[in-house]
Amino acid sequence: MEKYIISTQHSFEPRSTPRIRQSPSLEGSTTSPFRGFVIRHSIFYVLLCVILLLAACAAPAAPPQLAPRIIFPTDSRPTPTSAPSPLPGPTRTPRPTPVAAPLTEYRALWVDGFSPGLQTPEQITQLVRDCQSISCNVLVVQIRIYANALHAKSSEPRASNLPEGFDPLTDVISKAHSVSPPIEVYAWMNAFPVWPTNLDPPTDPRHILNTHGSNAVGADNWLSLNEQGNTSGIGLYNLDPGNPDAALYVVNQVVGVVKNYAVDGVHLDFIRYMGINWGYNPTSVARFNARFNKTGTPASADAQWSQWRRDQVTDVVRRIWLEATAANSRIKVSAALIPWGDGPATDMEWQSASAYRAVFQDWRAWLEEGILDIAFPMNYFTDSSVSANFDSWIEFEKNHRYNRHVVIGMGSYLNSLEESLSQIRRARSRSTANQRADGISIYVYNRTDKDRLPFAQFVEATTLGLTPGPEIPVFAPPAYVPPMPWKSAPASGHLMGTVTSGGKPADGATITLTGPVKRTATADGSGFFGLVDLPPGAYRISASSITQTATIRAGVVTTLTLSLGR
Repeated sequence: MEKYIISTQHSFEPRSTPRIRQSPSLEGSTTSPFRGFVIRHSIFYVLLCVILLLAACAAPAAPPQLAPRIIFPTDSRPTPTSAPSPLPGPTRTPRPTPVAAPLTEYRALWVDGFSPGLQTPEQITQLVRDCQSISCNVLVVQIRIYANALHAKSSEPRASNLPEGFDPLTDVISKAHSVSPPIEVYAWMNAFPVWPTNLDPPTDPRHILNTHGSNAVGADNWLSLNEQGNTSGIGLYNLDPGNPDAALYVVNQVVGVVKNYAVDGVHLDFIRYMGINWGYNPTSVARFNARFNKTGTPASADAQWSQWRRDQVTDVVRRIWLEATAANSRIKVSAALIPWGDGPATDMEWQSASAYRAVFQDWRAWLEEGILDIAFPMNYFTDSSVSANFDSWIEFEKNHRYNRHVVIGMGSYLNSLEESLSQIRRARSRSTANQRADGISIYVYNRTDKDRLPFAQFVEATTLGLTPGPEIPVFAPPAYVPPMPWKSAPASGHLMGTVTSGGKPADGATITLTGPVKRTATADGSGFFGLVDLPPGAYRISASSITQTATIRAGVVTTLTLSLGR
């Protein structure tokens, strides 16, 4: 039989006759040669193990794991015109991301019309990709800034940064709706600002500042004035919601977008006065004096005059909601809203808040009445210095949703990534009354932190986290848009109409509705009135001595006209 010994080259060499040599340590011993043979081979096996261990330790280390990559779904998303560049940012320590169940929340991005993002097809393709990377489900895209259009289907002049032949709104709708899950698109429109005061007047003669600005006479002058009769002083020329023609013009611009585009929603900005000293358009003052049998110029702090201006803004919001809903029953009407200073703790304190008292934007009442589907309060607070203001406002907002939705707007451009993550978590938490908000919105796409870091680092911070740990990153879970039952499965209907007297708008007429419920409304300067969330059924509608009947149906805006005669 052949015997084998193991060489240092890890091969087997056959030898016909083993040479058994006694170890020096066993000389003079009575141990048999066979036992020496066993000991000798045992020593070889020990040496072999040592050699193998040393060889394993000296082997080159395995290459480090690569950090997780963002993978975009290969669905029906439009093919980009150029390959996306790798997401920049520092190399981070690889770590597992905790698995999280999907969330039902608005996860929105404001996208302004000044910065890159909407100006070319390539920018829009990247915008949609970036939105997907954080499971963003709503893009709030700015298409009207200063009475100029960043969309093609508009009666207003085209914005100077809008390339000829290109419609950003059509493009972003097509690309956002084609991904899976689809991303909703809300058309963001500045309501009353028409032009910066420090710029030369617009060159297009059709621009509203040229047709209904300071040079226009009487009711054709639509600009808001301050108490001293000036149109400037705040950096912007603004239309006055107390001028009926100006108010109707704004309504028509918003509703026109609903009729001409497959938007999921419209988003109103600057839907307010500019301050307590503003609103002195001569037509508005004359209407106020006629309504309340007054003369002269009301004082800015006059309570009745303040409520008048509050009502003018609310009338515009109500008409937008009703006419937009009549055009598209699923449309979502939202607004960017004021939460300045410290948040109110009670409903009474709300009346001291700047939104209500200074700019006449009673958005709490809009939610309660149901003429706003989604409130986006702009909680733009630096967390390092005024975090208490952020916390007090979001507490109020969560507790005053009524039967509508509230999305916590956040000024990430003011904060570090770490501070923004903290605000997101607090925005998602329950209030002391155990109420939650319906989502969050980040301002703004092109600057997601105070240090102007690349968007990729915002993605990394929100989807992977800043540090290893068991906490689920804020945007790691997918997010789905919350259902809106008053739109998708309505149980109530709505009514809108106009009242005329002698062929002219019956400004201030009282309309009484009786039926399953009794309600009253007041006609605005154009004779328009509206009531929302009415139980279905037969109603009698009266104004002065005129009465008509109407049937209210769930999910339908019923329209009628009342004429009070000559």
